[in-house]
Amino acid sequence: GKEALERKISSCSGRLATAIKGITENAQVASRHIANMMGPYGTNFASIVHKFHTEPTTFTKTEYEVNLLPCMKSGSALMYPLEVYEDDSIDVTQLDTTDYKVQSVVQEVTHEVNEVPAKTYTSVVSCLNKLLIEKAGYGTAEKQRDYLMQNLKFPTSYVFTVREWGDLIKSISKHLPHMTSYKDDPEHVSDDEVVRANTELNSVELCKVLLQSMNGKMQLEDASSLHSLTFIQ
Repeated sequence: GKEALERKISSCSGRLATAIKGITENAQVASRHIANMMGPYGTNFASIVHKFHTEPTTFTKTEYEVNLLPCMKSGSALMYPLEVYEDDSIDVTQLDTTDYKVQSVVQEVTHEVNEVPAKTYTSVVSCLNKLLIEKAGYGTAEKQRDYLMQNLKFPTSYVFTVREWGDLIKSISKHLPHMTSYKDDPEHVSDDEVVRANTELNSVELCKVLLQSMNGKMQLEDASSLHSLTFIQ
């Protein structure tokens, strides 16, 4: 009855509190290890982590709610996965009909809040980006892209095959999401003319970087390799 339900709720709450405590402690250990590996920047990083997790900030928070909702039936059985029955004429007093049955449904809810963020590994890692902005500013991804397009050159010693060179460019591209972009600047977040650059190069961009890095003679000599090379996984 009611007492058994209350005991289950209390037990779940206890396990949840233990899990949250463990997540927080693991995040704290992770932040210390990261700071120790950063040498002279460790103190700055530790300061950013502390400030981020002690002062209220505005961010979008995702939570989960359990709501009683009418769910569609197929014959006499519920349809799985649960699908909410949409009808304005539903009688809320009827919990089980030929068309639906009221069930507890978990729903994802997002809303903007102003509060102190919980300390998790994800929130600690996000502080690395704050440190990068503090030390290098915005636009490091744009500069990296410009360098790849304008300065990267295929080694004339042919120490790499075309395929190996293409794989190297792809590896460099994977680091772009960890850099800063002018789009990260609060002044440009809503500016449609500023395109986010801290994303991996797409297949067309990868091909352009590869061709730009090779002179015309190389492109002709390695034409067969270029035709067989693909950047699509």
